Amino acid sequence: MISFWGQPAGKTPVTTKLMPGTYTVQINADGLPTWKQDIVVEPGKPLTVSADLSKSDEAKVAVR
Repeated sequence: MISFWGQPAGKTPVTTKLMPGTYTVQINADGLPTWKQDIVVEPGKPLTVSADLSKSDEAKVAVR
């Protein structure tokens, strides 16, 4: 599950539009540690965030 500023955004993969600014992205998966990172969304610049939650799985979110 992915959330921005504590608000659920859905399950991976997620593509969403965000206003320019700084966001805290959090990715949770049962049985794995929570991944959390601040991202900066700039006007007109697509951003892809990848989080390695385990050695064999990778969660991705594309922010546009």
